[in-house]
Amino acid sequence: MPIYIHWTWFIIFALITWSLQSAWFPEHGPKASQLLSPGIHWLMGAAGALLLFASVLLHELGHSFLARHHHIPVRGITLFLFGGVSEISEEPASPRAEAEVTVAGWVVTASIALVCFLGLAALPQTGRLLAAVAGILYYLMSINLMLLGFNAIPGFPLDGGRLLRALLWWRTGNLRRATYAASSVGTAVGIAFIAMGVLSVLLQQVVGGVWLVLIGIFLRGAARANYQQLLIRRALEGVPISELMATEVVCIPAEVTLEQAVNEWFFRYRYDGFPICGPDGLAGMLTLDQVRTVERSRWPQTTVAQTMDQRAREYASPADMDAMHVLARMSQYDVGRIPVVDGGQLVGIVTRRDILKLLRLKTDLEGLRED
Repeated sequence: MPIYIHWTWFIIFALITWSLQSAWFPEHGPKASQLLSPGIHWLMGAAGALLLFASVLLHELGHSFLARHHHIPVRGITLFLFGGVSEISEEPASPRAEAEVTVAGWVVTASIALVCFLGLAALPQTGRLLAAVAGILYYLMSINLMLLGFNAIPGFPLDGGRLLRALLWWRTGNLRRATYAASSVGTAVGIAFIAMGVLSVLLQQVVGGVWLVLIGIFLRGAARANYQQLLIRRALEGVPISELMATEVVCIPAEVTLEQAVNEWFFRYRYDGFPICGPDGLAGMLTLDQVRTVERSRWPQTTVAQTMDQRAREYASPADMDAMHVLARMSQYDVGRIPVVDGGQLVGIVTRRDILKLLRLKTDLEGLRED
């Protein structure tokens, strides 16, 4: 299971380290840890920030391992500005699976807080080293309890919101409506955080207020995005890409020059991209954006093979792959069109526009039917 660190993580790591050494450790925790020197507080701040994100990572691993136990694919875990997120690529099969995956993270966080409490109780507070350890344990216990409470807020996609969705799903038997309701609560929670943040700024609590506004914006956007992702999955999963692809494929030979490709293929057929064919079949993809990367004066001397996207063999999709997975592959490789192969032979091309047309049609019809 890959673990990614987003660049914003380094910003929040530095801010937490500074905050811990300047305010938390000199003012909170066991008395002995408050009396330590500023240099020791800096080291404690860095250790506390690292252990905080280790706690977040363990929390997300709890979600991820239970998700895999229920045969739900997990692409990885990303640590970023607001903590961490498990990239679960499918919805749970049942309300019970949703609840178990959610509670797993809580169990991990509560266990970390309990271990810190027991360690703090058993630790003799004598000497600078033990005082520093006691201060870090007290911080970890406190922050994990805070995370436990924050995640209990019933606003999707927080853990409390996911439990709310599981309950509504169990009561109604309708995942879409349960997700819509939980996402609406999540949106309301996000707006409430924004309002509290603005009020805090007006009361001259600028740092805390800005934090609340940022968290509110994130929660509001995440709630809406999760509902939209559910609609996309429901509309596209199970639809084979062979039903959407264009079967009249125009292929450019790999040995022609860009000058020939533009004049004889792009101008003639007016497509934004073409598959490139070599002696062994599909060799790559060539788009207008790739052509623009080459100076106009070099087109007569530059071949298509030198300019094409050679990853096409990696992201080419089998004809029986469903549209949802193809759309995810487009996002992964940042491409707008994907060749479709069957038995190693090129049989079609599908574009993001083709998939979005199907998505728009199915979501409109599904909404009318369910209403």
